[in-house]
Amino acid sequence: MKVGIIGFGSMGSMLMHKFLEAGTVLEEDLFISNRTQEKLVEIFQKYPKVNICNNNADVVSSSDIIFYCVKPSDMREVAESTKKFVRKGQHICAVNACIRFNQLNSLFPDLSCSIVIPSVTGEVNKSVTLAAFNQQSTEKEIACIKTLMDSFSSVTIIPENELGICTDLTSCMPGFIASIFSIIVEEALSRSNLSKEEIHNMIITTILGTSKLCVDQKMPFDQIVERVATKGGITEEGTKVIRSDFPQIVKTLFQHTKERRERTMLNWAGYFSKKNE
Repeated sequence: MKVGIIGFGSMGSMLMHKFLEAGTVLEEDLFISNRTQEKLVEIFQKYPKVNICNNNADVVSSSDIIFYCVKPSDMREVAESTKKFVRKGQHICAVNACIRFNQLNSLFPDLSCSIVIPSVTGEVNKSVTLAAFNQQSTEKEIACIKTLMDSFSSVTIIPENELGICTDLTSCMPGFIASIFSIIVEEALSRSNLSKEEIHNMIITTILGTSKLCVDQKMPFDQIVERVATKGGITEEGTKVIRSDFPQIVKTLFQHTKERRERTMLNWAGYFSKKNE
């Protein structure tokens, strides 16, 4: 199986490293291109047999599965410049939550396509990768994509209409979690003489321990609350505040991400339509 990656940004780079580290793809079977060739120099030092291509067309011509790791605004231009090089039996994979199958199908008619959303936490092999497939995708192709992404994450196959909220819960969530605990760190600093590093380490260790309770003991969140928030205690007082005030923040968060996603998709769709008039 020959795999192509177009775009060597955060996601493209992670896919390459993870595929090769796991041995899911051989170096000589991996083909990579990027708009800025200088970014690809680092590959030679660690993976000298990887095929560094001078253009996207060479990646498409040489690969069975092609990962398009480009922004939505660039997807149309990149796809149109390469679609004449695609052939029957190839699989097109868009690594972007704002691409939709009606657009991919118009660019690559009759080809099997998927939308795959990894998470940055895949770098430490603890993540969920979302995957949706169009009607042309065969069981064999779905299994191939799943095998590739399973090498560093847990793959969840979902229908296209669930990509929005599921992206918030997986790919976006590390940023949300980090933002919440960053605020907690700053507030704790204002109430303590401890260093930022000491407070950070306390929270990180506690987050890891809480996660292990959920995973190792299969303990749901509400049960952890019951275990810690004894009646009339300090934790119960804190959980009352969270349950009172935090739900509105979560509602606002999901509403804003939904609206931003819809605007991005609308802009992409409009740009796509103008170029096809």
